[in-house]
Amino acid sequence: MVKKNKYPKEFFFTDHFRGNNIIDVIRSLPKDVCVIFRHYNNPRRIPLAYKASRICRAQNRVMLISQDIKLAKKLNCGLHLPEHLLFNISSIDTRPFSFVSASTHSLNAIKRASRLNVTAAFLSPVYKTVSHKNKKPTGQKMLFGLARLSKLPLYALGGVKQNNKRHLAKHKNIKGFGAIGMFLK
Repeated sequence: MVKKNKYPKEFFFTDHFRGNNIIDVIRSLPKDVCVIFRHYNNPRRIPLAYKASRICRAQNRVMLISQDIKLAKKLNCGLHLPEHLLFNISSIDTRPFSFVSASTHSLNAIKRASRLNVTAAFLSPVYKTVSHKNKKPTGQKMLFGLARLSKLPLYALGGVKQNNKRHLAKHKNIKGFGAIGMFLK
């Protein structure tokens, strides 16, 4: 459970194209790292989500389910909304969820997430990333500029590594980051 106005700093985004055994990765995460469970195209997504949520609960770790509102409610997890969903739903009842995040790629998407009453938004990609090789990174300067304009707390996503994550703490509205590769061993 996430306490009001207490924002987690680090999120691991699952990706079935990277990291073969997601369960082992979750078990090995540092204790304060939250999990955003994606695995969209995995045919075993639902049983894998159940197993991941049991492990997260046993570790007292926050877990958000991406894209599937019913599954997030059923597993008593938080919810993550990919950007395409922000513009395809007219409203969402965020009350059942301890934390609702959204992936965004622009100020327009951040504003839409705010109108939907999400807890926080991830801006991506901030740095060059393996996940989106052909997408131009927004860069740290743009992240900080959007953070000044945003009513939502922002997180950096995309290409975050040990050597660049310390720069993110320089802005009061940047609450932390999300990453994939940094947590894969």
